[in-house]
Amino acid sequence: MRPGAPLPSSTGRNMGNPAYFPNRDASRLTEEEKQRWITWMKEVFHPLNERVERLILDNLDLVEGDTIPVAFREALAHVVTYRAVLAQWAAGDYSEYLSINNWPGADLMAAVKPHYEKIRSEQRRLLGQRH
Repeated sequence: MRPGAPLPSSTGRNMGNPAYFPNRDASRLTEEEKQRWITWMKEVFHPLNERVERLILDNLDLVEGDTIPVAFREALAHVVTYRAVLAQWAAGDYSEYLSINNWPGADLMAAVKPHYEKIRSEQRRLLGQRH
């Protein structure tokens, strides 16, 4: 397996980032590891991911071109999948622990950073002209 590749599963589903679950899939986590993951997802990761989801959806009109960047679609898929997983957890079903895809952090940054830098540069130029 190449470094950073999703872990395989018997169902063919992406078993998540090896950084989260080193050398094993989610079905082999200890109960302590599962509880820690659930806490982090509920209290930290999912609320932050939902903020990113809201930023993407509220600002799609700012995307240049006719297509939504792949990284945006991957982020949205990740969030909605975890929304379903968290609903299962709330109902007492802990059979799933992962999204269908990993969080596309680096790809999101690559999609957004050039545009942000361009806008900041333009802002500095305009502010410099006013003073």
